[in-house]
Amino acid sequence: MKLNKLQLFTNLYTSLFVLFILLFFGLVIVELKSSNLNKVLVKNQVFIVDLAKNSSEWRQGLSGRDKLAENEAMLFIFPDYRQPHFWMKDMNFSLDILWIKDTEIVDFDENLSPLPKNGDILGAEKFSPDSLVNKVLEVPAGTVDRLNIQKGDIIKPII
Repeated sequence: MKLNKLQLFTNLYTSLFVLFILLFFGLVIVELKSSNLNKVLVKNQVFIVDLAKNSSEWRQGLSGRDKLAENEAMLFIFPDYRQPHFWMKDMNFSLDILWIKDTEIVDFDENLSPLPKNGDILGAEKFSPDSLVNKVLEVPAGTVDRLNIQKGDIIKPII
């Protein structure tokens, strides 16, 4: 069966269009996966999380940011189990910290206030979990109470 020129061009353009769409969506998926933004579910609340995956991101944390929306958080991911020490240096708002082992919330600290701007950072209080963890989720202050978060609650990634 012989195709005329119009059918050949139509087939070619259709094939190119489909290829373009597949490449476009493939690039979007790759960008989303490599992005530092993800989502997690805690109780019935979806949080858009900024990931902190290395020592410089761990040190920076949320320092210097103006605020977190009710559905925003920062998730610190460690390569091993540890008892990390957090403090409120250069913070502009209060936080709740969820200490997580794998997917289970094993501890939390609530309503942690920022250090005063001219405060003594050497004497600043440090916060740590009672047990080993490999993840930490910082959420706006009051979240633990608002969602009735308990030890043993599970945090779920949303892909």
